[in-house]
Amino acid sequence: MKMCPFLYGAIVLKTEAAPTMEAIAAEDERVVTAKYPKARLEVLPSSSLKGAVTSRRAYLRLGHVDPSYGGPEYSLYLDMPKGVLRLVLLCPSGHDDTYLPVLEWVGGGAVLMSRKDEGNPPLTPREMNVVGCKLFPLGLRESLLKSEDRELTVI
Repeated sequence: MKMCPFLYGAIVLKTEAAPTMEAIAAEDERVVTAKYPKARLEVLPSSSLKGAVTSRRAYLRLGHVDPSYGGPEYSLYLDMPKGVLRLVLLCPSGHDDTYLPVLEWVGGGAVLMSRKDEGNPPLTPREMNVVGCKLFPLGLRESLLKSEDRELTVI
């Protein structure tokens, strides 16, 4: 069976139980090894990261979790003030040199933003999707970014 790469991500908020990027990564590792006892996970040195990711505190891990995955799993954790951006790449076997730079490019291009929520209702799904998307008309995007009750700040 031919395998293709798969990339997904999540924002994991820091808590008292997991207040750091390393604690969040350790908890993820505990969950994986509980489900897949034969999983092999190793932290790669941050010196192996290249490009824009190097300007942030980052943590890169290589995992050989289950043979059915068809190749290694790379987890890239990017530290943010209130949480961690976790990006996971399921990579076809033997194609690490092709797809690992893509994972780093995605992580390096992630724009960290914070919204001032005091007294404002939550953003609607439409507003969340419009703010950063270049496909929507510029005037609409600018009106959302400049709206006083929807103040966004790039971190």
